[in-house]
Amino acid sequence: MIILKAKYVKMKVVIKVTTEILAKTYDVLDEIKSSALFLELVELNQLIEFKYEELLKEYHKKFKLFKEAFNIGPYYPDYQKILKDYQKVKMKLYLKEEVKDYFKLEERLNKYLEELMTEIADCISPYILKKELGCFVK
Repeated sequence: MIILKAKYVKMKVVIKVTTEILAKTYDVLDEIKSSALFLELVELNQLIEFKYEELLKEYHKKFKLFKEAFNIGPYYPDYQKILKDYQKVKMKLYLKEEVKDYFKLEERLNKYLEELMTEIADCISPYILKKELGCFVK
């Protein structure tokens, strides 16, 4: 009976600690989402969606065809044409100054998040293997 009670108390403590960690994580997320970098990213995204609405529709349409054709391979009907059409519309979109700025901001945010994850991992244990291509490895 004492063993069961001890396990119950330990489980209660673990749940409480986990809940506290999650609450603090959400606080950090709220801070990130209210940062100038994130707000600028959201604003730029809205501008791009408004300013290039038609181009985005065309891009998504061509991307859907491209993805379908790419999954099947070069035997897909009009494979080369679909590939070229997708490349053209992608280039047209990605050369827009606002889109370039968006990707630069996104890269800065990703770099910040990677640094944050690395710092957290270092606080937990120096034996946690660090990121490889933006992810933690075992």
